[in-house]
Amino acid sequence: MRYEELGSEQKMHVNGVISKFMDNYIRNNLIWTPVQMYAAFYKEIDAQHRSGWYGCKQMVNGEWIFPYYEGNSWLTTSEAKDYIMQKFATKYVKNNKLARKDSPLVERARFGLKWDEQLFYDINWGLKNGYDFEKTDIVENNDMIPWSILHVEYELMTKYGKNIATVLSELSKSPIEKIFYEKWFSLYYVDKRNPALIPEFCGTRRMFYCYRDIHGRYSFESSENCVAVNVRYDFAVINYSKQKMLFIELDGHDYHKTKDQRINDSIKRTIATNEGWQMNVVTGTQIYQNVQAVFDSMKDYFCYE
Repeated sequence: MRYEELGSEQKMHVNGVISKFMDNYIRNNLIWTPVQMYAAFYKEIDAQHRSGWYGCKQMVNGEWIFPYYEGNSWLTTSEAKDYIMQKFATKYVKNNKLARKDSPLVERARFGLKWDEQLFYDINWGLKNGYDFEKTDIVENNDMIPWSILHVEYELMTKYGKNIATVLSELSKSPIEKIFYEKWFSLYYVDKRNPALIPEFCGTRRMFYCYRDIHGRYSFESSENCVAVNVRYDFAVINYSKQKMLFIELDGHDYHKTKDQRINDSIKRTIATNEGWQMNVVTGTQIYQNVQAVFDSMKDYFCYE
């Protein structure tokens, strides 16, 4: 069957599936060719068909059906290949600009207190609903630097009506946290291209989790009387221009940590490493004695240039 023989609704479904796949694929594979994209597309759709899935289901006369079965089935036929390849080739010429962009490092940042919707924030770069990639044309034409002060404040103001100062003050209340973010303001807030300081960072597209027992000890293994907990880091910095990510933990226990506290720190460091982040621990003594030296030691993360 040729494309022209499909009904109008089937054609809309076919083009929607192809368009969504292209936008996702380009964002995940900054270097690609139409042939590579087609191979990945065919593999994905074929796997869906083998599992019995054909796009979406609808209830009709008390029965679940696949309304776009015809169009979705057509996608893996030999007749469809030329049509799909033409779409991919056009996309390659039009959106090859995106392949020259640096990675935003993460597309989604979730921070704050997960159990309090008034103190929990979910912002993104290039996602339209938190999960699906925005159209590549929109991403290409966005001049804001990912995760810069300008970008993060734009997201916060648009979605929550708050600026970075407000969010930092409501989430970072300990004395050493306040000293730290106030020093950051004095050093870096003047240039909105600099990376934003994001407090209580607890997830990207995937939330950070481990288990905690009744004694407050963290573990990667679930056991009796354990609960899953969302792991949070005091501050995060995502430096797009230098392609670096940093978690900062402020620690008031300079010398007298218990064994359990050290285990918890180790687990948080492992999660950070597994997710591609550097994690720096700063003690209260360092903050009180010379907070400027603390920032000097991490300057490469905080500066746009």
